[in-house]
Amino acid sequence: IVFYEGRCFTGRRLEVYGDCDNFQDRGFMNRVNSIRVESGAWICYDHPDFKGQQYILERGEYPEFQRWNAHNDHMGSCKPIRM
Repeated sequence: IVFYEGRCFTGRRLEVYGDCDNFQDRGFMNRVNSIRVESGAWICYDHPDFKGQQYILERGEYPEFQRWNAHNDHMGSCKPIRM
């Protein structure tokens, strides 16, 4: 999964391949405006440590935060859904 600070996949990016409990620990602020899910399904949280509002994202492109039904651009942690 790839997170972008800007809308339409612009700005700084963070690539994640497994559990990530705090985006800031990887030098990425908690502002996410677009996401590309390259494979699988992910659960993302608007706060670090897998807390707060949850968003289920399946493979695809999300050019703005409204596309994953968020009310703002806060995103702090994520993990893949293992089936």
